[in-house]
Amino acid sequence: GFEVGDWSTCCQPTDLYISFDNGAPILVGASTAFGDAFLTNNGAGVFVAAFDDSGDFTTVQFWGDGFGEVLNFGGTVHYALLDQGSLPPTNGVPVPATLALMGLGLTGLAAARRRKA
Repeated sequence: GFEVGDWSTCCQPTDLYISFDNGAPILVGASTAFGDAFLTNNGAGVFVAAFDDSGDFTTVQFWGDGFGEVLNFGGTVHYALLDQGSLPPTNGVPVPATLALMGLGLTGLAAARRRKA
């Protein structure tokens, strides 16, 4: 696994991708409306991580396809070693769970914004 730190952008729409060993791009973040991913300097920012348990890798690339992307390592790159095939298969998230997670995220953003005010 690999963690880049925080991702933020000023401009929408934009997507963030990761690639292991120049393989197929994996979408790990998206910002479609203002406020989805504020700059991390006194802002919310978005934690980004990706895991690949299909084999070994030697290079990792992160990139955004928009304008105004900011990727912050914060001085530390985190990684974890996983046994091959150790992660459960990804079958997607059921719609009710997706809506519940989105609601929790929006509640957290509102609380963080109130604390700053």
